[in-house]
Amino acid sequence: NSPHHAEKEDMYTKSLLTLAVVATAILLAPSFTHAAQPIPKPSFDQAIPDFALKDTAGKVHHLSDYSDDKGVCITFFGLGCPLSNLYAPRFQAIADEFAAKGITFLVINSNHQDSVEDLKAWAKEWKFSVPLLKDEGNKIADLFGAYRTNEVFLLNPYGWIQYHGAID
Repeated sequence: NSPHHAEKEDMYTKSLLTLAVVATAILLAPSFTHAAQPIPKPSFDQAIPDFALKDTAGKVHHLSDYSDDKGVCITFFGLGCPLSNLYAPRFQAIADEFAAKGITFLVINSNHQDSVEDLKAWAKEWKFSVPLLKDEGNKIADLFGAYRTNEVFLLNPYGWIQYHGAID
């Protein structure tokens, strides 16, 4: 083990520690996309109302389109979020795994700075096949009470939240 090798390992460890600190700060920081007034989160004892959003190909997806599925997993995503990009392959793998089990996965982008064309290019580059829906005006994010990217909501076939939290 050369001193140069030890120095590289030390730099690598510091980089990982820095990334962990930044990731934690991002997760704990309040979102700046919402108004100062807190948006009420839906409760676990009420269904999310039906909504419709277009994906990057222009196809309209209604939440009610998936009422025959065993569940719908929705995550909120942002192109500029390092954690969204970090978790994209993991989310795709989970979606692929559970598709055969009757769970539909949808990704919603509510960031005003992310255009549909940017989303298309990102999906192509990352080989991301989960429907990527554009939430103009943050209406659906507000409906869910989503404050951060990578928040996951698992809904049962009736639209009731069964899980809200981290992706894995």
